[in-house]
Amino acid sequence: MLRCSLRKYPTSSLVSDCITAMAEGLQMCFYSHFVSLLWGDNDPACLCSSSHVDSEWESFSYEISKACTKYERILPTKSSTSSSTAWDFLIDSKYHAQYCKRSPISGTSFLPMSYGTSSIGFPSFLQDEHSSDAAFYIRLMRETLDTLHALYENLKLNVLRKQDLGCLASLLCRVASSLGESSYVDYYCRDFPHNLVDFHSLASATALKTPPCLFRWFENCLHHGCHLSNLDDIPALMCKQKGSAVSWGRKVVSFYSLLLGAERQGSNLSSGVYCEVANGSARNTEELAVLAMVAEKFGRQQLDLLPIGVSLVLRHALDKCRESPPDDWPAPAYVLVGREDLATAKMGSARKETGFGNNDNLTSISVPYMLHLQPVTVPTASDVPTSEVLNSEDTDAVYRSVEDGMEHIFTSTTQLRYGRDLRLNEVRRLLCSARPVAIQTSTNPTASDQDLQQQQLWNFAQRTTALPFGRGAFTLATTYTLLTEALVFPKIILAGRLPAQQNATVNLDLSTRSVSEFSSWAEFHNGVAAGLRLAPFQEKMLRTWIQYNRPSEPNFTHAGLLLAFGLHEHLRVLTMTDAYRYLSQQEHDITTLGLLLGLATSHRGTMHPAISKMLYFHVPSRHPSSTPELELPTLLQSAAVMGIGLLYEGSAHALTMKILLG
Repeated sequence: MLRCSLRKYPTSSLVSDCITAMAEGLQMCFYSHFVSLLWGDNDPACLCSSSHVDSEWESFSYEISKACTKYERILPTKSSTSSSTAWDFLIDSKYHAQYCKRSPISGTSFLPMSYGTSSIGFPSFLQDEHSSDAAFYIRLMRETLDTLHALYENLKLNVLRKQDLGCLASLLCRVASSLGESSYVDYYCRDFPHNLVDFHSLASATALKTPPCLFRWFENCLHHGCHLSNLDDIPALMCKQKGSAVSWGRKVVSFYSLLLGAERQGSNLSSGVYCEVANGSARNTEELAVLAMVAEKFGRQQLDLLPIGVSLVLRHALDKCRESPPDDWPAPAYVLVGREDLATAKMGSARKETGFGNNDNLTSISVPYMLHLQPVTVPTASDVPTSEVLNSEDTDAVYRSVEDGMEHIFTSTTQLRYGRDLRLNEVRRLLCSARPVAIQTSTNPTASDQDLQQQQLWNFAQRTTALPFGRGAFTLATTYTLLTEALVFPKIILAGRLPAQQNATVNLDLSTRSVSEFSSWAEFHNGVAAGLRLAPFQEKMLRTWIQYNRPSEPNFTHAGLLLAFGLHEHLRVLTMTDAYRYLSQQEHDITTLGLLLGLATSHRGTMHPAISKMLYFHVPSRHPSSTPELELPTLLQSAAVMGIGLLYEGSAHALTMKILLG
């Protein structure tokens, strides 16, 4: 007993497409005859399930070539009469035969053959049509050429099928050469010049017909419109309604037809192809083409497979519909034109009405790198089990309500833009300084473990105090002020938590190290980061709101806020009386530093005289000799000199340059 396995369908995509196209394009008698040749007389090794993909194409090509050879044999040989032209006489001469033998490439002559010297002649077709075999193979080969040429035009619209296109071009050259179709041979050789080696140009032959060309049809449509284009450039197989072998090309042709003014009669277009159109209103041809792409499930992933020149027209149509699409479009249409916000709203309303939502069509329209734009449900703290939260290393859900200075960024719009992309959440987690950091220790700590905890806390504290720098850049100009609310500053927590001990809090021991100066400047930069969140040049900023945020006791955080206001030019609303009140009533050096630099930055390059006097007052070297000596910290003197440089920026003031350089 022998066991064998037969494969019903070829594994080669090219062979499968060719067989499918011939099944749809050939008459039943021709297709049955070809299948009997392919599966009956073929090599049995090519039919087993372990055969290679290349062997399938070689087997298919062999059967087509054998049919061409049989077609040539049944035709009568050419007449032995003398050649009608001098060129035919030269080709038939002994010199040409000897030249071919001396040719370095297998005796192949690159001289063009005459149609009369080939093995067939078109007049002989008509003379031998009485022969049943001749008529049968004539019609078989011509329908095979038309069918496979339609598949060839279909594959030209897919950039990933370039290799298959070259194999098919070589086979079509063989078929067209046996039929004497010089225009077809020339067409394929222009696309793949390597075919010139095996299939010589039929220079003196009279072309029977011009091969259809979709690229030529696209060009004529763009120049003259769909009504004036030549419909013969569209292969006949693409005009069949139930054809799947060339459906890719049919869809592209239908989109171009709708875009360039083709008339609709149901699903049929005036260009000869049919096309489905999704439900929705269309005010112009671009919107009609978008609805057709949705109905045919032709999304952005499919646009990426088209040649750049072909897809550019369709992408331009999508861009024109992006700004104000109709309200009654389906959700995939909004995704196709890049309006995922409207698609999400459409799907949300549909889900409320039906109780469920279907994202299959939406997924087919989206490209792989846009699938995250589908609605995502973000779990809240109540959705997370308590045991899971306590056992996890990162307890973001527990501290989600803590104000970390970045909560205003995470809105419904942010969720729509990023979806399953968690990089924004990761940046927020890394820059958060308002919750204790996790410290990994054993369950039963000892005295040595406590020392290790303090050492880890000290290392983490240095990192935590640097976080305001990154948070200021992350939240730069992302919010506006509310005149009825005070600005909230995120906390800087230097404590830690122990996940192994039910998140017990461990405070940093301040007795071992002096961290007062260490944490003070961290609070200053924390105030700068909080102030940089406000958008610059905001018209709603009032001097009363700035004074409203002034604390009862001066601190480093408010000093940094003044500097941030200056960087955004918000201190322009302060009067000089407000500035002198800051200097006289608050004997706080850091607040004075923030005010001096903030005012200088707000009035940068203006040489404001009142602010110039204020800055020079904090430079003792510029005081008159009769002025009592003032003890000013070096920090304020440095800030005043820096403020003078900012105030006189780009002014080329000679006296100020001498003062600063002297």
